[in-house]
Amino acid sequence: MLRRSLLVLIFAFFVLLVLFPVLVGGYLVADAGNDTLGFAVFRGLVVTVLVLLVVDVLLMVATLSLLQVTSQDQQQERSDSSGNDGR
Repeated sequence: MLRRSLLVLIFAFFVLLVLFPVLVGGYLVADAGNDTLGFAVFRGLVVTVLVLLVVDVLLMVATLSLLQVTSQDQQQERSDSSGNDGR
């Protein structure tokens, strides 16, 4: 479950990473063309994508941490069970 979540987060990260400069370009074009409505829309989209990128990175770090903790717990259980069999 954690690995699948991590894959989704990584995919979303790359999509947002590509989307961000595209929206910044639209923002700059709208600014240069004195389009106030387009400027406001693109500014909102750029800020939204930037916030989503930050949230995505934080969720990836949390998911990787949980994955590491569960992996260590499983390794500890395996070593405990194999150590008790020989006694």
